[in-house]
Amino acid sequence: MTSLVHDRLPGNGDGGARAAARRRWFGILIGPLLVVVVFGAWELYSRLRETPTYVLPRPSAIAEAAWDDRSLLLSELGQTLIEAAGGFALAAFVAITLAIAVQGSRTFELTVLPWIVVLQAVPVVAITPVIALIIGRNAFTAMVIAAIIALFPILVNTVRGLASVSDESLELMHVYGSSRWNTFQYLRLPGALPYTFAGLRVAASVVVPGAMVAEWITADSGLGFYVINQSVAYQTELVWAGILVATLAGVGFFTLVSVIERYVIPWSEPEEVAGGV
Repeated sequence: MTSLVHDRLPGNGDGGARAAARRRWFGILIGPLLVVVVFGAWELYSRLRETPTYVLPRPSAIAEAAWDDRSLLLSELGQTLIEAAGGFALAAFVAITLAIAVQGSRTFELTVLPWIVVLQAVPVVAITPVIALIIGRNAFTAMVIAAIIALFPILVNTVRGLASVSDESLELMHVYGSSRWNTFQYLRLPGALPYTFAGLRVAASVVVPGAMVAEWITADSGLGFYVINQSVAYQTELVWAGILVATLAGVGFFTLVSVIERYVIPWSEPEEVAGGV
């Protein structure tokens, strides 16, 4: 009785709401705050130790060099973003298609999945020249390499999601005479979406580095090519500028997928399927 009265006291629910709001704002602010602390410590260390520019340039020097070379940086970034987006879309299409086929056929699973694992185990740097020989030294090569890197997390998570439906739910659909397609459309697919988006978030964070790996070896444009060129020219500030711009692009891809996820499956919390990655 005392507990019930306490729960109904005025302001008790408001206190919980305020605590939740504080936690939410803390989660929003902690990321930018850590970035400021890291770059501030980097700047301070470089100035106090007077580290040579070719070893560890100051963030302020990197920002100045990036601004001076912004036209070329943005141009190369645009090329890499096109390749990364193409690779991401290709990986998502192939992975989801394979996952549906795996869920529908045990034979297909035993035949195809081992080869996917083998492909994932091959070093990307080793396979890139081979792919370039087959399809040419062009932007599509970078898309394929990015897709290979992004394929596995989407595939594994989607397969797990499609298989996560409980036996009770399947039995209920059977009792109501649901067809195989209706069971997939109304039961398996909605249940798999949180897992698929977990894989998409992982894939979104690796497609930019994947495209850059291909650019290092086969391309004549893009951020990967830019970083290699500046490295050969000992322009360390611009090397770091290219790396930081690529990092921001990867974070942008991840954030975009997370925002889309909130609109597509607002009922799901990302943490619920974090273990599926």
